[in-house]
Amino acid sequence: MKDDDCFLELFKLHKMFENSFHITNPKQDNSIEKVYNNDIISINILLKPTDPDFDRTILSINDGIKINLNLHRVSVNNYPDSTTYPSEDHRISNLNTNLDHLPNFQSDQCRSGTYYDVKDISDISIDDNTLSEHFKNSIRKVLLDYISKNSKLRKYVIYESLKFLDKNLLKIYTISESVRNSRTNNVPTQGTESKGGVEKNTTTKSANSDNPWTLEEQKCLEDGLVRSKGISDPREKWLFISKMVKTRTPEECRKRFLRCREVLVKNNRTEEIKEPEQPTYSLDRTGSLSFSRLEMIKLSLGRIGTFSMDIVCLRCTDRFEVTLADLGEKTIIYSKNCQKCSVPIRCEFTPSLFFPSQLTFGNLSLLNSDFIDLNHAEFKLTCEDCETQLRIREVKIGDKKSMNCRGCFTKFLFSFGNVQFGRGEEPSRESSVKKVIKYERKTPTVKGIKVGTPLPANGTCKHYKKSFRWFRFPCCGRLFPCDTCHDEATDHKCEYANFIVCGYCSTQQAASNKVCKFCSKGCTASSSSHWEGGKGCRDGTKLSRKDSKKYKLISKNNGKNQCKVKSQIEFITNSQSSNKSLSSYLRYKMYQYPPKSCGIVECRLLVVLILFSILYFNYFVFHQNIFVVYLFKRCSNQ
Repeated sequence: MKDDDCFLELFKLHKMFENSFHITNPKQDNSIEKVYNNDIISINILLKPTDPDFDRTILSINDGIKINLNLHRVSVNNYPDSTTYPSEDHRISNLNTNLDHLPNFQSDQCRSGTYYDVKDISDISIDDNTLSEHFKNSIRKVLLDYISKNSKLRKYVIYESLKFLDKNLLKIYTISESVRNSRTNNVPTQGTESKGGVEKNTTTKSANSDNPWTLEEQKCLEDGLVRSKGISDPREKWLFISKMVKTRTPEECRKRFLRCREVLVKNNRTEEIKEPEQPTYSLDRTGSLSFSRLEMIKLSLGRIGTFSMDIVCLRCTDRFEVTLADLGEKTIIYSKNCQKCSVPIRCEFTPSLFFPSQLTFGNLSLLNSDFIDLNHAEFKLTCEDCETQLRIREVKIGDKKSMNCRGCFTKFLFSFGNVQFGRGEEPSRESSVKKVIKYERKTPTVKGIKVGTPLPANGTCKHYKKSFRWFRFPCCGRLFPCDTCHDEATDHKCEYANFIVCGYCSTQQAASNKVCKFCSKGCTASSSSHWEGGKGCRDGTKLSRKDSKKYKLISKNNGKNQCKVKSQIEFITNSQSSNKSLSSYLRYKMYQYPPKSCGIVECRLLVVLILFSILYFNYFVFHQNIFVVYLFKRCSNQ
C-alpha cells in the first residue's frame, strides 16, 4: 500500500462504499493506483443511510443517495497558499444559517503533505429526482461546509465528511423540510384569474392542502399505512394510500405521514433528554448492627469493611445475598429489584468504630426487606500496643482469628458470636386513660433473625418438618434450614455444617443432637409419637383419631382392669383361711398390677374396696375370737 494520503483516502472510500464506489476517468484505467496522482478525479458513490429512523421510502435509487464529487489534489508543506486555496468566507456565506448548529470536529495540529479538496459547490452534485431541491442543496452545503472548515486540520476530510453526512442525515432532512415549509407558508398568493380547467384543479388542490385533516381522513391514512406494508414501490404505495383517503393526493398523504412522524420523534427525544427525577425513598426499617460475645484481645479499635449479608424480601419472602463494598464513602448504598416480585429493595449502611465496650459497628436502613444474617466480612483492626492497623478478611460468625501484629509482633485474637439488628421491643406502658383506637395498615411481620425470638417457622423447611434449627455451612458462611435448601439457593455443593442456630431462641452453638444450651428445647423431634421409645407396645391414648386401633386398645385395657378388680374382690372375700398376712398380700398385688396400668376411677374404687375389706376382716376376726373364748369357757365349766 502507498504512503500517499490521497491513495489512502481513496482506498478508505472504496472499503466504505464497496461496489457503489466508482471512478469516472474515460482516458485511462480507473484503478486507484493509476488515478490517485491526477490533479482532478471524479467519483460516484451511493450513500445508503444507516440511521434506522430515516425514512427510506423518499429515496428512489436502491434506497440510497447517488452523489458525484470532483476532487482536487492539493500539495502543501504547512498551510496552503491563499492564492491556490479558495476563500473560506466566500464558501461559508453560501450555506444555510439553519445548519450552523451541526457539530464539526477540529484538531489543533496542522496538515502537511497531499490531500483531496472540493473548491466550489459545483463540484458536488446529487442525482435523485425524487428528492426535493431544497434537501439536495442542504446536503451539498453541509458537505462543502465540513470540507472547508476541516481540510486544513484533518486527514481524509472527504471520507470524514461523508461519515458525518450519514450520521446527521435525518437532522439535515428535518431542518431542510421545516425551512421549506416556513418559506412556502410566507409566500403571498397571487390573485390571477383562472382561464381553464388546469387552473381550477390547482386551486382545488391548494384548497385541500390548506384545509386541516379531519379525524376520518387521519383514520383512513393510518389504515392505508397498515394495509400497504407489502407494497415495495413507494409511488404505488402512496397512490394506494391516497385512494384509501379519497380526499387527498399522494403527495399530501406523504407529507402528512412525515409531519406526524416528526412530531412523534420530537416528543420521544424531549422525553429522553429530560433527566429522570430521583425517587425519594422512605426506608421502613432502620436499626443498629451490633455484635454479641465480642472478643478483642490486644486490640483497641475496629471498623468493618466490605461484608456480605443475607436479606429477605418482605413481599414474597425470597432470600438473597447482598454485598456492600467499602469504597471509602460515608454511606454505602445498594439498590436492586427483587427477582421474584420486582419490588424495589434498598439498603443503606453507615459504618462506625467499635471496641470491647461499644458493640455497635454501624447503622443499617432497609426498604421492603429485613436483615437475616452476616455471612462473612472484612475488618480493619488497630493494635493496642503499637497502634498498627491490620486487615483480616473472610471472618465468619464463630471464627476465632489469631494473628501477629506487623509492628510489635504481639499475638491478638478477634472473634464474635452473633450479629443483632436493631433493639428489642420496649414494654408497653399502660395508662388509665383510654386512647382512641386507630386502625392502621398491617405492618409486615419480621422475617429476619433476632436473638431471643424464634426463627421463621421455628427453623423448619419443606424438606424437614421436624428439624427446628438452621445450619451454618462453612463453604459459604450462610445459614440454611437444610442441605437441600443450600444446594437449591447456591451454585456449589454444601459441606458438613459445624454450627447450628436454635429454632426457638435463634442462638448459635456447636452442631449436635442435644437440647439447646440456652432454652433447653430439643432441636429435633422425639424418636416416636406413640411407640413408647421402641419397646413394641402401642399406647392407645397417644394414637391419632384416624387410627383404627386407638379405641380398641382403650376398650381392651378397660376390660382388663375391670377383670383385675373383680378378681381382687373375690380373693379378699375368700381369704379367711389364707395364712398370708394382709400387708404381704397387698404388696404382692401392687407389684403385680402397678397403679399406672389402671385408670383414675379404677384406682379410687380399688382403694375403697381395700379399706372396706380391712374393716370387715378386723370385725370378723374380733367376733370369731370372742365366740371361741365363749365356747372354751363353757366346755371347761361342764
